[in-house]
Amino acid sequence: MAKHTADRSDIAGFGPGLLLLLAASRWRASADVSLRDAGVSGIQSMILVAAQVLHAESGAANQVNIARFIGLDVMTMSKNVRSLEKNGLVERGVSSKDSRARTVELTKLGSARLKKLVKGLEGVDEKAFDEIGGMQKLRKSLTAYVEGSR
Repeated sequence: MAKHTADRSDIAGFGPGLLLLLAASRWRASADVSLRDAGVSGIQSMILVAAQVLHAESGAANQVNIARFIGLDVMTMSKNVRSLEKNGLVERGVSSKDSRARTVELTKLGSARLKKLVKGLEGVDEKAFDEIGGMQKLRKSLTAYVEGSR
């Protein structure tokens, strides 16, 4: 099998979306180590983050709001929340505002696991994004993009 050696001109003509997709793929491969260390999947990590963010914004977060926040379908959301609950990372309850809605709250173990994950991902971020410079500008741009799609 011939070894492919790509030079920068091979990707220089790609648009920013495709470059972002390729960069995200490389970042994700590195991030998978932190996810494994924290004992959660990528989807479960997003659920933990969303539950924490939404809880801080408005009190108890429900499954539907978390699913909307991260762009998950309800079935995938429910399956992953059950797994997180089984592993002691979240507790589900009944919403005081709507008895049909299930709330999701991080347990102490879930909060500790999320802190471990965040610390691991910060190391991945430093390695990946410090090379391109402007880490704060990138963070600000990505935050604005995510907030605008909520």
